[in-house]
Amino acid sequence: RMERDGVIAGNVAILDPASVGLHVTAFAQVSLEDHHPDSVYEFDQMVEDLPEILECHAMSGQHDYQLKVVCESIEAYDRLLSQHILRVKAVQTVNTSFVLRTNKSTTALPLAD
Repeated sequence: RMERDGVIAGNVAILDPASVGLHVTAFAQVSLEDHHPDSVYEFDQMVEDLPEILECHAMSGQHDYQLKVVCESIEAYDRLLSQHILRVKAVQTVNTSFVLRTNKSTTALPLAD
């Protein structure tokens, strides 16, 4: 019934990133210079085209977007940043934090019984 009603969006296998060579997880806070529809479209297209970007959230507060990124190395992240993210004309700043240790990671929603 949940699949028929569209509650279940899909089924996936959850992989251990390090086991498949993805040793770096980063969270990047991105601010745009403007929110012109063309600028937002260019940014959204870049996000959609890069499989390293696992999540993209439009945010309230100091930054416009938060990205969750996985890469094989810091050097690979640097290439992604310089060759793709910073090439979007409207990107003003990117502030990156690298994950040192993951204490909890889940996709389970807190549903009532």
